[in-house]
Amino acid sequence: MKRIRLFEFNDQPWYPDAFRCMQTDYLQFVATRGQGHENLVPLITEAMQRAGTSEILDLCSGGGGPWARLREQLNDAGWPVSVKLTDKYPNPEAVGAWSEASREGIEYLSEPVDARQVPAHLAGMRTLFEGFHHFGPRDARAILQDAVDGRASIGIFEASLKPPFGYLF
Repeated sequence: MKRIRLFEFNDQPWYPDAFRCMQTDYLQFVATRGQGHENLVPLITEAMQRAGTSEILDLCSGGGGPWARLREQLNDAGWPVSVKLTDKYPNPEAVGAWSEASREGIEYLSEPVDARQVPAHLAGMRTLFEGFHHFGPRDARAILQDAVDGRASIGIFEASLKPPFGYLF
């Protein structure tokens, strides 16, 4: 599949944490306002059933992504899950702004986690929302190979959100 990989400031180690947090907070805000993720509930449920797990290990979590709402939708569908959020540049404070009910069953790990080489002690179905495009072909293959090597199921979800002003430009 052809794709264009563009430069993104927040992927750079030298990028100020304050700006990275602002960007990921905005993306998390957008992710929780959309309705599109509810369509993933049957897909995620089936994948987790086949993998025999009720744990989610979310990679490249940034500001938390869709999990506050998506976890609730999975619960309502009869598939309660526990979610661990991870990132190369972790921002566990991001979920501090969520309500206590939204944080239930969700943990944001403070240790940096590289999606290309996930530590063996982190189990569960891996998910990656709106982050796969950050990786070039070699790194994208490494993410997939690491899941295969770790015998972990993985769900990669891109372009599930409509961009702000997307219909205007």
